[in-house]
Amino acid sequence: MAIITVGSSGNNSISGTAGWDTLYGMAGDDTLSGGKGGDLLSGGGGGDILSGGLGPDVLHGGGGDDTFLFSSSDEVYGDRIVDFAVGDIIDLSALTKFKFIGSSQFNGMAGEARVTSTGYANDPQHTPGSSITIDTDGDAVGDVYLQVSGSGGFTETRTGSGILVAALDLKLDGKRGDDTLSGAAGADLLSGLDGDDKLFGNDGNDRLLGGEGSDALLGGMGSDTLTGGTGKDAFLFNSPDEIEHDVVKDFGAGDTIQFNIDGYSYIGDALFGGVPGQYRYEGGLIQFDSDGDRQADKSISVTDPEMTASHPAMMLEASSADSNRLVLAPNQQLNGKNSLDDRLAGDNGNDVLNGLGGNDTLFGGMGGDVLQGGSGTDSLSGGTGNDRLEGGDDNDVLVGGVGGDSLTGGGGKDTFRYVSEDDFRSGNSVYYSGETIRDFAAGDKIDLSALSGYSFVGVGNGFTGTDHEIRSSDYNYSLEFDRDGDGIADFSLTLSGNAAIVEETAPGSLIFQAAPNLTLTGRAGDETLSGGNGNDTLNALAGDDTLFGGRGNDSLNGDDGKDVLLGGLGADTLAGGTGNDTFKFASPDEIGSGYLGDSITDLAAGDKINLSALSDFHFVGIGGNFSGAGHEIRTTQSAFGGGATLEFDLDGNSFADYTLQVAGNPVLEETAPGSLIFQAAPNQTLSGDGGQDSLRGGNGNDTLSGAGGSDVLLGNYGADSLDGGLGGDTLAGGMGADTLTGGEGNDVFRFLSQEDLSSNYYNSDTITDFTAGDRLDFSSVDADVNAAASQPFTFIGNGAFGNDAGELRYEYGYLYGDTSGDGTADFQILLSNYPAALTGADFIL
Repeated sequence: MAIITVGSSGNNSISGTAGWDTLYGMAGDDTLSGGKGGDLLSGGGGGDILSGGLGPDVLHGGGGDDTFLFSSSDEVYGDRIVDFAVGDIIDLSALTKFKFIGSSQFNGMAGEARVTSTGYANDPQHTPGSSITIDTDGDAVGDVYLQVSGSGGFTETRTGSGILVAALDLKLDGKRGDDTLSGAAGADLLSGLDGDDKLFGNDGNDRLLGGEGSDALLGGMGSDTLTGGTGKDAFLFNSPDEIEHDVVKDFGAGDTIQFNIDGYSYIGDALFGGVPGQYRYEGGLIQFDSDGDRQADKSISVTDPEMTASHPAMMLEASSADSNRLVLAPNQQLNGKNSLDDRLAGDNGNDVLNGLGGNDTLFGGMGGDVLQGGSGTDSLSGGTGNDRLEGGDDNDVLVGGVGGDSLTGGGGKDTFRYVSEDDFRSGNSVYYSGETIRDFAAGDKIDLSALSGYSFVGVGNGFTGTDHEIRSSDYNYSLEFDRDGDGIADFSLTLSGNAAIVEETAPGSLIFQAAPNLTLTGRAGDETLSGGNGNDTLNALAGDDTLFGGRGNDSLNGDDGKDVLLGGLGADTLAGGTGNDTFKFASPDEIGSGYLGDSITDLAAGDKINLSALSDFHFVGIGGNFSGAGHEIRTTQSAFGGGATLEFDLDGNSFADYTLQVAGNPVLEETAPGSLIFQAAPNQTLSGDGGQDSLRGGNGNDTLSGAGGSDVLLGNYGADSLDGGLGGDTLAGGMGADTLTGGEGNDVFRFLSQEDLSSNYYNSDTITDFTAGDRLDFSSVDADVNAAASQPFTFIGNGAFGNDAGELRYEYGYLYGDTSGDGTADFQILLSNYPAALTGADFIL
């Protein structure tokens, strides 16, 4: 795994791992050691020591006189120095056999090292430079190669030292005041010292030092190294021919790079497109493709020694039709122009870049940047750090880069592009955190095509245990990535705002879109309507129709006929309409839970809820308790009359893991034991004939009327209404919120178990006409839930509970009972005619 480490502004000593490391020294005299693996070392400001170690390393010294240190020929192999300049050192003294022979051919002696001009085979833009080739075994053939960009010539400090420096031919120093110094055809060193100086390097690989004052530095032909010094300096390139592989060492606030590049067009940080005359900027490097071969044949490396690495904040603006200049603006806000296509780049601080109007290109660099495209078709790239990108109007491209970024596309059809796993990193941590897209909507795209090693396993599917997989979650609107094949997401991309399920635009494309929300309306007759991955609305008309919601939060409406409704995954709303309809579920995941669960809005007599596919579940009864065995189903009714639920305990923790809401508060019962097919229990109306009748209700909300005689009325389950009529009757409402009316005569209101009693005011029983001679029978109820055997109640009048289980008290129309002994009521019964007081004679205990 690659690791990014950033030092402080002091003198740091940073070592990499055996992996692929990126080490930034920042300001100060730093020592960077890459270790094994292909590492990127960037010294920043100061005189740094860079040792790549084993593996193909990229070494960037930055500002100051740097030393590139190699301990063996194995460490040399495949390395690349990208900004070697006068003052820098290549230290090969540790090699056991070494003899520098300049540009001469090998003589067949082990340890000979020669210089050749070459491009970089492993650089996609092929920046030109030189190669130091070493013959390690004396066969006159190069065995290891060190690619060097910057100075085109080398010299050994003394014969046999193994220390190479940039070759130098002429040294000129200015005086106090405004000097004009011109070099010759070789590798010259020009120092302006004080004053506003003009330095002309002319031919050769020159080193120009402006010193104090606002200086003008023109390197001329060759690969030159330009250091402006203090003041507002101008680095000048009069023609494309004067640009080879130049280095600007201290590009600071107020400095400008000005170059005349007739016929060249700027392409941002995109790769060359095979068109002659293109130039690009990325990571502190301006590259030019003159002939359209997609390879850089010229470059300018731009370094700010006060920054973390060579990524200065630059605004590349057109000053006229045929010239360009670069302006540095560190740690501040850059605003483009409404009438121009601006190109703005941040530095290593926390920058604010605002493109305003036009088709703008914004690059944040390092730091926590804010990039605002404004109107126009903009391209925003955050770089490293936790950035905020806002595309604005029109169709924009947003690339968050490394760090935990927040992306807002704005109006238009936007593309959110991720080019590597590092784009999902948070800061410098090796741990991954989620990126966030805040307004992903229809028409937008998420482009992951650069992650070519990954495959998409589908919407809502689990990982298969194979590395480099992507899944789309159908419940929390995100893309999740399993990098190592352990079946667990290692990092994620979260969608917020008007989020939607994300699906692949085409199999294998790794380009994703918001699943469309479909609205399908059938015709009269028997039809099948199927939704997709979005939040779909399916409307059947007359006929026996079958509706499949698919994924997403769907709305299914059956209308007339015997319809079959299958919501699928997601929080679905199901309405069967008229006719005997069936609501069918293939798994608990299709039911969901809580606000993410399904709801049936119109379950009526003749409708069925078919759970037969859940064959490993079993029904524990109406209002029953889970046993802890797992895979159990129970039915409940809302204490507030808001509906009924089917509850599912999957894991045996005796809590509902899934819930199916059913409007209308019906009592849900199994049609036959073990069928797992449920219906609304019918509401019965039973009446006595004037004798001693015994009437028993069912599971519905029943109405029982005794008429004359001493009747026995048992409501059973449901919110029942019992009326004894004339005579001394016995009324037992059973479970549910029952309404009990004794009628004339001395009646008994009987409670059979604690399940008949409720602690909820909205679900408790009501006795409408309790009068003298009537009695409340609790003799079948265990008064102490903590005792081993059944215990009787004790009536204590209207006094407070005394923390003894089994106490009953009456006050203001409510009879309260404490069965736990905690001094609070565990149930209550409303006597709605509000008798003034109760006595012990009113109870059977």
